[in-house]
Amino acid sequence: RNLTLQIVAWDQAAVTADRLNGTTTATIVVTDSNDNDPTFIQQLYFLTASENTVSEVLATVGAFDLDSGVNGLIHFNLTSTLGDASSFAINGSSALYTAKPLDRESISVHELQVYAFDRGTPQRWTMATVMVE
Repeated sequence: RNLTLQIVAWDQAAVTADRLNGTTTATIVVTDSNDNDPTFIQQLYFLTASENTVSEVLATVGAFDLDSGVNGLIHFNLTSTLGDASSFAINGSSALYTAKPLDRESISVHELQVYAFDRGTPQRWTMATVMVE
């Protein structure tokens, strides 16, 4: 964001008509500070996946960041506390999908943590939980 100011200065001549002035323009560039965490639209997702299907899109786990420029760009990462995180993947558009066939008899429930990281410095992040049956 830019702010433009017009600056006018007059000298202090005793007679107003003899006063001289000068004008200039100053542009102030306001840069964003990385002061906002990414935010998920939901903090908890409950999803159902088909067995033995690869590349099935389960949901879009949307997130946003109020910062601008690189500070507002988000990338995602997955981990798991229950089940197998490598069975799932998330793309740059936040679409969560199956990365390999699921076997409900082996693992019936997967609990995933989806992390949204911004690209600012210092990097800020947030997490949502995804339960997949």
